[in-house]
Amino acid sequence: MAKNPRTARHRRSPATRIRSPRSSARDAVPPAEPATTPPAGTRSSVASWLAGKLIRYDAESELRSKVQGFIFHARFGSDFDRAMGQYFGRAAVRRRTLVMDEGETPGLQEWYVNDYRTRGGKRLIDLFAEEIGPTLPPAEAGLLTAWRRMNHVRLLEVQAVISGSGVVVQDLLSGETMTVSDRSAARNLERWWTLLARPHQAVDRVCFTGAMMALPPTFKADILDSARALWASYQTTDPENGLAGFYRHHGLDLTKAFRRLSEEAERPPAVLSAEGHPVVASRAEYRLRDPTAVARALAGTEEFVNTGTLESHPEALHLVWLHRGRSSVPAAATRPRHALALQGEWASGPGEPLYRTLGDVEIWPDRLVLETLSRERLRAGKALVSEVLGTLIQHRRDSFTTLESMLEKADRGGADARRPPAKPGRAEVAALRDLAGRHTRAWLDTSLEALDGLSPREAVKHPDGRAEVIELLKVMEYYESAKRQAGEPAAMDLALIRRELGLPE
Repeated sequence: MAKNPRTARHRRSPATRIRSPRSSARDAVPPAEPATTPPAGTRSSVASWLAGKLIRYDAESELRSKVQGFIFHARFGSDFDRAMGQYFGRAAVRRRTLVMDEGETPGLQEWYVNDYRTRGGKRLIDLFAEEIGPTLPPAEAGLLTAWRRMNHVRLLEVQAVISGSGVVVQDLLSGETMTVSDRSAARNLERWWTLLARPHQAVDRVCFTGAMMALPPTFKADILDSARALWASYQTTDPENGLAGFYRHHGLDLTKAFRRLSEEAERPPAVLSAEGHPVVASRAEYRLRDPTAVARALAGTEEFVNTGTLESHPEALHLVWLHRGRSSVPAAATRPRHALALQGEWASGPGEPLYRTLGDVEIWPDRLVLETLSRERLRAGKALVSEVLGTLIQHRRDSFTTLESMLEKADRGGADARRPPAKPGRAEVAALRDLAGRHTRAWLDTSLEALDGLSPREAVKHPDGRAEVIELLKVMEYYESAKRQAGEPAAMDLALIRRELGLPE
């Protein structure tokens, strides 16, 4: 029986396994200190000795030690080998080499004790209850009953984190809500994370065992689809044992599915443009002879807006390319799952319309540079620039830099590249808040693929759509939390969205 974990979680690592302090499945809690002869003397000295012995007695540790001694008896040696084959795969066992980090040890142990069926068809914890249970003191017998009833994996969602105390979680299959008093969970988890965990009855509280895995809300739908498919199948084959029986029967299947998703979540997500294309820093350079005529021609269109000279280079003029008028970039046919989309927006001032930005144009005395974040945008931008400027420019070359190369270059930039941005002034903060508010209001009436083409305001009018909007807001809250902890301004006003849609805060 693994104890509660203590771990540190890397910020924004998309998947978290909360680790147990144990390093081996065969580790056991030391038995209670043996009794010694009471001291001679007065009644008070004898009473003090007895009090000390009572304080040192720990029913949970005693019971855990007895269970571990029972399950690792030689009579279950073949069962342990068989269980290892089920847990890690027979091929891994045949090679006699298991790659297992410390965080997997409590998961293996808890499953072996509580869920694995021996060759005789019974679980080890049930055999222990039959053979050793009648000899246990009342406190240990009560705990054993609670463990047999409660100790199975459950698919949970964090509803709230109680600082320094624990978490409120909801079972995603039954809807049951419970408060778990676990300070380690309070330190390491966030609201709306999905857990595969074992609530565990301690002497005075419900906590988690060390066998816990966690995924961000972006992966909730994936694990829930797997769980619901297993649950539907189980209900047709063994309907009498209910959800607890399902969790025990399919706990290992859920663990393996969670493990696969955790591996996927640990990989950096694909980063895309708003149109769904891979982010690639794309640059086209042109020769020009008359920068004034070029600037006048571009600024005279609705697609390009003159924002003034570059702050670091007063001799260069900057224009922003907007998604309006003749601007058109084809959308990608497919998008990778769990990808991140980058979208910049521009407005001429407070209260003015928002437009998606597609790129930037710099006009120097001897050259024009068009920069975008995808090859597809560059192709569309070059066609538009050529249409507007004609013979005023002559193409020289294109260049492309992958996102990986950009990140490597930033890492090599030293302290200056890693220095946090300057704190925005009052005017900039006000502008960012105005932008977030208008972006939020626009989002409320935007047709979204995630809502089958409906806008959030349309979707909440129907029960299924309302549920989908609520789930979408959980993912948005996850990303906004990351921005807030990184010291970045919020992109969306989630409280405003909930008020506008009549959703609970």
